[in-house]
Amino acid sequence: MTFKELYELQCKVFEPATADFSMSELKSLLNELLDSFPHVDDGKGNRMPYKPSQDESVMWFKCYDHIITLISLKRDESKNNRTFWISIVAILVSLASALAQLYPLAK
Repeated sequence: MTFKELYELQCKVFEPATADFSMSELKSLLNELLDSFPHVDDGKGNRMPYKPSQDESVMWFKCYDHIITLISLKRDESKNNRTFWISIVAILVSLASALAQLYPLAK
């Protein structure tokens, strides 16, 4: 991957619309990023990472960190939504139970 392609990928990762991506879109973007991991070939067909201080590596790790953070936030949001709905159901069950005790169905 060229520096220009990595720069374009970085722009895609940090654009505001990325925050609204679904979990599958974020994972797809992460796979695209993982395919572009900055590396050099050692001559034997093995990939070795660039030095961490080089610009491409720094850009790549910033993008990676941002995507992982977004995925983590999406998971937390999903857990919070589930907890919210479970709480609503628990309140409704408690309310139904209280009403059943106050007004018995069979008199």
